Amino acid sequence: MPASLGERHKAPDTGAKAPSLPVFRQVFGTCEQHGQYPLNSLDSEGRERWRPDVCPACAKQSAVRQLMRRAEISPRFEGCTFDGYAATAPDQVQALEVCRDYADSFAEALKVGRCLILRGNPGTGKNHLAVAITKQVLAQGHTALHATAYEIVCRIRETWGRRQPGDQTEQDVTRALGDVDLLVIDEVGRQYGTEGEQIHLFHVIDHRYRLMKPTIVISNKEPEEIRAYLGEAAYDRLREGGGQMVHFDWESHRGKGGAA
Repeated sequence: MPASLGERHKAPDTGAKAPSLPVFRQVFGTCEQHGQYPLNSLDSEGRERWRPDVCPACAKQSAVRQLMRRAEISPRFEGCTFDGYAATAPDQVQALEVCRDYADSFAEALKVGRCLILRGNPGTGKNHLAVAITKQVLAQGHTALHATAYEIVCRIRETWGRRQPGDQTEQDVTRALGDVDLLVIDEVGRQYGTEGEQIHLFHVIDHRYRLMKPTIVISNKEPEEIRAYLGEAAYDRLREGGGQMVHFDWESHRGKGGAA
């Protein structure tokens, strides 16, 4: 009797067992700031691959700092925390609550690219709360960078002109600023407000917008002045998806032992 279809395609049973593959065991390194990270993994063909014993979040943070040639938090603001922010008036309490909630729910902000604008008088604690947010974001294992609008524009313009092989391009800077999970752009509106500055900052904000990466903007200007400086398109991107503007319209705390 002819063999059935199933029998015709069935491999002969030789009694030999298929060689067993070694059991894969995940090995982790530990970073004091970002916690555990994997040192090994399986590739698409099931082969074990090992990575350098370097925290990937720290490596990413270092690459961005090197490109911008600066640290993410200046020494003046290293001690800033939420608990250290003096909030007595109702508006101050509200600003503190909004910023603390943003930090607490940063994982959600990162999913949708939700931004924040901190604007108001000098010396009212905008940088203090921005640094407190950044510290909590870093403690959660994300990456973050503080830079002034002037520093970003200058770093982009440094790539112009004659370049040596391996030098960064304008696109390299924009991409690096898009890689970081949280970008804080300080002193927005303190520059000349030229069309070139506006274009540079738009490209950075737009690149992050398309990647759904949160951005915090800090400015001493009025809302309409911020809109005019950044341009309508960049401003709208910051406000999209639940982006908030927090107003710091009280007197300066500088010289009174308060937050900067």
